[in-house]
Amino acid sequence: MKRRQASRRAYQAVEIPPELESVVERALRQGRTCRRWRVRPLWSAAAMLLLGFIALLNVSRAFAELVGEVPLLGPLARLCTIREYSRSNGDDEVNVRIPALAGTGNPVLEERINAEILQRMNDQVAAAERRAREAREARIATGGDPNEVIPVFIDIDYELKYTSAERISFVVTKTETLANAYSEQYFYNLALPDGRDLQLSDLLGPDFKRIVDTEVERQIAERGKDPDVVFFEGENGFRGIDDRQKFFIDADGQVVVVFAKYEIAPGSMGIQTFKIPAPLSGNSSGR
Repeated sequence: MKRRQASRRAYQAVEIPPELESVVERALRQGRTCRRWRVRPLWSAAAMLLLGFIALLNVSRAFAELVGEVPLLGPLARLCTIREYSRSNGDDEVNVRIPALAGTGNPVLEERINAEILQRMNDQVAAAERRAREAREARIATGGDPNEVIPVFIDIDYELKYTSAERISFVVTKTETLANAYSEQYFYNLALPDGRDLQLSDLLGPDFKRIVDTEVERQIAERGKDPDVVFFEGENGFRGIDDRQKFFIDADGQVVVVFAKYEIAPGSMGIQTFKIPAPLSGNSSGR
């Protein structure tokens, strides 16, 4: 009993960061809820567990979400679900889970990223629903049975890839499925102190294009030894990255470049990822 009472007093004594109030107020004004994700640890001994928590947070989204609900263990998780809903109207079935940054200590960054994600995903859902209606109307107009029209499935979800005191990397994915599934991925790689979008040059240095191109070509050649693995060749094959190359930071703190379905390989090969075995720059500002 005494231990339980002590734990309760410790919980009640948790210091709430001042930036949390503005995050909650913004969410309430918009009619949404946002779980608390970041609080300060009570004891300096918690720092002893920091590296283990970082590894688990970066490996498991489920663990990150669980940690985010425990006041003493949530100093690194900076994503929360700001909007979540499911609906079906016959033309489509929609499942949406939209993230937001919270507790970064950088309200300007949070406002920019959260507004961008919310607007972009709302636009994506609206466009997908419009395509679903048009497909249904076209099917009926050509003599199709309205009761046999297959609905379009629209899913939006997110995944935390990496988090530290300096950086966060996550992806928001929209998948639209009718006869085939088509996904669009939006990668967010952010320097938390100054709120910048991280570039490959920040993480791999000024010679990033050569580093990435060499490694991608090597891995394509290695994977191509498997007769079931196919990549495009020639004009349609991999011809090097550009400044807009999509990437994320993985749980090991390494850069992973991403190529969409059909970009460098047939659709049956799916999304292609290539881990670049090079250390991240120690300076999150890239300077």
